[in-house]
Amino acid sequence: MKVKYAIVDDDPQALESVEYYLKNISIDGLEMEMVGKQYDLDANSESDRELLTNIDVLFLDIMLRDKNSLDIISHFGDDQPITVITTAHDEHMLRAIRVSVFDYILKPVDEDDFIQLLERLKAKLERDYMRMREWLSLSNVINTGVLNEEQAKQISNIKDPIFESISHTYPHLTLLDKRLLLLIKFGFSNKEIASHLSIEPESVKRSKVRLKKRMNLPKTKSIEEALTTV
Repeated sequence: MKVKYAIVDDDPQALESVEYYLKNISIDGLEMEMVGKQYDLDANSESDRELLTNIDVLFLDIMLRDKNSLDIISHFGDDQPITVITTAHDEHMLRAIRVSVFDYILKPVDEDDFIQLLERLKAKLERDYMRMREWLSLSNVINTGVLNEEQAKQISNIKDPIFESISHTYPHLTLLDKRLLLLIKFGFSNKEIASHLSIEPESVKRSKVRLKKRMNLPKTKSIEEALTTV
């Protein structure tokens, strides 16, 4: 399982420490790939928003120069990746929970903290993947009566290699991108996809626009068309 991440911390030493652990700790079945590292984050920056939509996990310091990073990520809404706070300040923990932060690690961070964090991260991603498979297989989540004939036929033939095929065809995409592609592959509507991903249908539309761009598809070709060969 390849996980794309970025680190944001205005303390160069702390940033390098997080990067070192992520590059040198090995968790079986979890491959961490760094996409970027920087000292600041701006909710109004197009490049920062692009960064957040191209990663699975964000390692984020709370106090970035003169601002609280929780104020920043709250503006990203559904674009916020899995976020891990690394900070010397424990008084922001409750608010971090309210903005859906995945984990909260106090500095100075040691190796054992990071090992446990990565094990929790792997467990979360595996749960998300299994939940997706259960949702797609309609085991006990969706009433098959709401599916049209073509959807029901495709769902009945689901096999694990489909997700692997998508991953092989589009290795540069994030896990969330690939999960969205799988849902699109099986013909689910924006409303149905939004229900599964716990986001708004409008967010699904925006995600599809960004996804098509990252897939390098021509304007005349839809995502659905591109997936016919996967």
